[in-house]
Amino acid sequence: MYGRLVSTNRLGGALGVGLACALTTAASENEYRHERADHAVVRHDGILRDYTRAIARTVSMGRDVLADDLGFDMPDRISVTVERVGELPMLLCADGVESVHLRIRDSRDLEHPFRIGPHLVYSLCHELGQIAQCRLAGEGDRMTTTGAEGWAHFAGCLLVDELHKAAGRKLWPDQSDYARDGVSRLAGQLGGPSPSAIVQAAGLWQELVGLLQQRDGLAGVLRDVGQPQTDVDDQIESLRRSIRKRVKDPQALAAWWRRGEPLLFARASKATSKVETILPKRLSGSPLTLQHDSGTPRGRREFGDQGCAVRFRSPAGAWYLTGMNVLCSRIGSRRSSWQNATLWLLDGKDRVVARFAQPFNCARQGRPEWVRMTVTPTRVPAEFALCLRLEGTASDGTYVHYDVTGSGHSRTGLPGGTWTPLTRSEWMVRANVERAAAGDPLADPASWATATQPSTPDAPEATPKKRRPGRRVKITLEGEPDASSNDQQQPQ
Repeated sequence: MYGRLVSTNRLGGALGVGLACALTTAASENEYRHERADHAVVRHDGILRDYTRAIARTVSMGRDVLADDLGFDMPDRISVTVERVGELPMLLCADGVESVHLRIRDSRDLEHPFRIGPHLVYSLCHELGQIAQCRLAGEGDRMTTTGAEGWAHFAGCLLVDELHKAAGRKLWPDQSDYARDGVSRLAGQLGGPSPSAIVQAAGLWQELVGLLQQRDGLAGVLRDVGQPQTDVDDQIESLRRSIRKRVKDPQALAAWWRRGEPLLFARASKATSKVETILPKRLSGSPLTLQHDSGTPRGRREFGDQGCAVRFRSPAGAWYLTGMNVLCSRIGSRRSSWQNATLWLLDGKDRVVARFAQPFNCARQGRPEWVRMTVTPTRVPAEFALCLRLEGTASDGTYVHYDVTGSGHSRTGLPGGTWTPLTRSEWMVRANVERAAAGDPLADPASWATATQPSTPDAPEATPKKRRPGRRVKITLEGEPDASSNDQQQPQ
């Protein structure tokens, strides 16, 4: 799976991670028609053929530039679904693998693209850039959200210029001047009084292209970004060494790196203390659940390339993290689907203590359920945090639910990046901790001398889910709280 798979581009120009891609199908399957190009197929419910043909051609030509000229790993065919959905706002999103979804009110949204901001040609190229980046760098933890969105913005502008060279205004039926959304637009944004962080990131990617020895070197850089590193301290340094091999002028790269690294790449600090683990059979058998949420969900969110984090304080003594519970529900129509999950254990200064990667499955759509993720028992600091990232697609992912207690322990972000507090809400994420058995050499007498409450699950004992063959992971489902008030509020 890929890390940055849920990205929306509201055609008014706001680029960001969204959750509006779980769209309701407007027509039954037999009512859809198909328009094909060399490397694209457009599935639609009867909009004007000139525009479906233009969409197919734009996507196919943009895909060819990325694959043939720039060396990206692009799918042989990209699927585009165009749906008319009444009065809902126009929306475009990609799954980061091989498909794009466009929601429009009616065909007039395609006939007058400048009425709502950037041209649809740029917007399609932006999503192609997201697919190219996700297929190479999706599993890495080293690119920031700003870096990823900046890359997609630069890729969209670059592809616009390439398509205009090849097809001119005839690419789009109304022959509108989509070329104004090319690299010249990016230059104007960079020269403005206060360019946004995403625009600055796009400019940095553009500068890097000028430093590379070969035009396809950018694909190699993103491939290096996606390579996982076991040593957190060496993640960014290994990336810099890799980029240095691809540039013409090392001194120019050093100047670029000083400006680019803080904005584009995430540097996660590693805890200085040694990681302590224990065999499950040496635990006491009396787990404790730490939580800040009220138990009543009030809304839900999908994260794309971000994570949800909650701070905890462990009781006195030696306690070991054995897993976590998260209240979640599925995106999409498939009953059950596995996706990658990454769980970080952080210390009180947000330094990485341990990282756990496992398959994750939330089976139910709509009604939330508690899903437990079991990890190797790992000693937790007195103050610690859990950060969970779930990788999914625009049509097949997971919502995480939150309440409205707002005690200030929940955040959004990733280790090494920028944290955004979740105001007036708490993620419904709980930590499972347990002591070593009494008399065990790893047992801390202070932990047994401290009075603690036993774990009190919200529902009867969970029923084990089926294991995925070949994966050492245990997923169990717990009780289902009342979801009648779900989605009434959104976190600020």
